Amino acid sequence: MPRNGFAWWIQDTPRAISEIGNTLPPGSYQMLGLTGCACLVIPEHRLVAVRMYNQVGPNPPGYDYLEDIKAFGDKVLSCSLN
Repeated sequence: MPRNGFAWWIQDTPRAISEIGNTLPPGSYQMLGLTGCACLVIPEHRLVAVRMYNQVGPNPPGYDYLEDIKAFGDKVLSCSLN
């Protein structure tokens, strides 16, 4: 797991079990909300991204939250580089 820094998850090195995208550089960090929202900070690129997703019902069958939130971070970085 990434390091926890006062409710923020900090990417110090890529890890096998993590909710932070695999492509995000060291120093990136994010906070996750109860309803699926997220605030991601990528200091190396001077970038902040917020995902507003206010889910109130159960997840659909087969939904993988960790893969979804990791994909969010990876997509944010990919879009910012293009």
